[in-house]
Amino acid sequence: MQKHLTTLALFGALLGLGGFALLAYLFWGLDYESFAQLLLAWAGKSDWLDRFEQDYFPKSRWLFLGYSLPFFALGYLAFLAYAYKKRALWLSAAAEQLRLWVQLIGQEFRQTKPIEWAFLLPILCFWSISTLYQIQQLPIEYDEAWSFLHFSSRSPLFSLISPHNNHILYTFCSSLLHQLGVAGPWDLRLPSFLAIFGLMFFSYWYYRRLLGWRWGLAILALLALAPPIYIYGILGRGYGILLFFLGAYLWADSQENRQLWPLLLLLAWGGIYSNPIFVLPYLGLALSRFGQANYWRQQLLFALGSLLLYSPFILANGAQILAGAAADSGQSLGNTYFYLYRLIDWQFLGRRLPLFWPYLLLVLGLLPLVNKRGYWLAFSLLWPILLPFLDQQWPYRIFCYLYLFFLPYLGLALAKMPFKKAFILPLGLVLGLQFWASRGHYFLHWSRPLDAEAQKIAQLLLADPQAEVCYSFARYDKPLLQYYFLRAKRKLACPMPFAGSQEQANFGPHFPYVLLDTEDYKAPPSIADSLARHYQVIYRNERLILYKLN
Repeated sequence: MQKHLTTLALFGALLGLGGFALLAYLFWGLDYESFAQLLLAWAGKSDWLDRFEQDYFPKSRWLFLGYSLPFFALGYLAFLAYAYKKRALWLSAAAEQLRLWVQLIGQEFRQTKPIEWAFLLPILCFWSISTLYQIQQLPIEYDEAWSFLHFSSRSPLFSLISPHNNHILYTFCSSLLHQLGVAGPWDLRLPSFLAIFGLMFFSYWYYRRLLGWRWGLAILALLALAPPIYIYGILGRGYGILLFFLGAYLWADSQENRQLWPLLLLLAWGGIYSNPIFVLPYLGLALSRFGQANYWRQQLLFALGSLLLYSPFILANGAQILAGAAADSGQSLGNTYFYLYRLIDWQFLGRRLPLFWPYLLLVLGLLPLVNKRGYWLAFSLLWPILLPFLDQQWPYRIFCYLYLFFLPYLGLALAKMPFKKAFILPLGLVLGLQFWASRGHYFLHWSRPLDAEAQKIAQLLLADPQAEVCYSFARYDKPLLQYYFLRAKRKLACPMPFAGSQEQANFGPHFPYVLLDTEDYKAPPSIADSLARHYQVIYRNERLILYKLN
């Protein structure tokens, strides 16, 4: 195994040196104008030169990175020299860790009895079939289309430095699948499906260790049909990968094996790189281990490793992007209590029911069942309740991890009672309720009519081999139209009248197609008159009108 690790380490070192050689060419071998044009051509955004120079990567940042590059290179060479000097120790420790990880996972499979597989496999099959069906049937949503246009359809390396990307690890995996030729929508949604599928195994092993196999299977069934788990096993977003790393972390943390701290560190790095909100559940997990061996070393390495992972993103976009993200994190979603009601309902039912007080009382009522360490884990369950009082009302979806903490608490309460046949009927009813809630969750279906309409309009435009430009008075539909054109290996320009749009342009009666959203945009009389005189309606529904130039 050490031989393979040596080869892998050598490959990584050479890859790093190649990266520095490429950076040297970009920052020393080219002038700024050539650098900007080359980078935009690589990204497929050659028409963004002015915006790139003014907002995304000004010349001052290019000069700063060029002057800083020798120091980064010297630091990297010093690291390689130190790693080479200590190679015997590092390779031995890495090989031992890998053997330990493989042994633990193999042990979990060997300990799974046939009676457990008899229930576990149907749960996995039911979830997989239902999820795969939804992946194929649900039209692509706005966020998925936007991610594909800006990240997944480009080089995987582009995902590491692109601005406005909070799902770096997901977009990297999705882009890799796309480059390998995986067809849509699977290149967008397969990473989420595989992540949640893996989560099922780690969660079951965790629940079995905590509750025994009977209640472990029951709680796993609840997890499989939980709305956030079900939703992010379908949609092409980074939350499924975050949930996988968090579930694997909980499993590894429950082993009570101090030799596993490198594995915990790797899982924490994976979680934070999948989405920065991983820090919310991680805080409770870290505090629960306060004072143990390697505690401060693990937390310091977690912070340094996270900074290193995000360093390409920060260097490419400037440190101010972090301050901008923090400034935009709060959202005005109504008063605090309304926000909390909606947040808890989003997690558990998605039927707009006031579940906040039952949730709070249940969490507080379960606290006596846990040990001292469990109080810190409960802290992760109470984050959504604390944040609004800090004037932070974040989107409901970022708390999708709540189920991973809530279900073990519920399982601890149920495990106090003997597992009897009398529980089968109530459990079946609860599972049915969960499936009903997940399949009908408003987050999964609110945009479905809009997405289907955009797909239909894209098909109408694609039927015209000359269609290359469509002026859009519809904000929501623009990325979806461009998504379907890009899937067809064509490009569609969508100028818009809205300030802040990358393709803002004034309307005139020379655009071959015009799309009007009658609900979102009130056309002034001059535009309405121009549309009536110069265009014919080729498609209309309750919201959209598609015009073609006479």
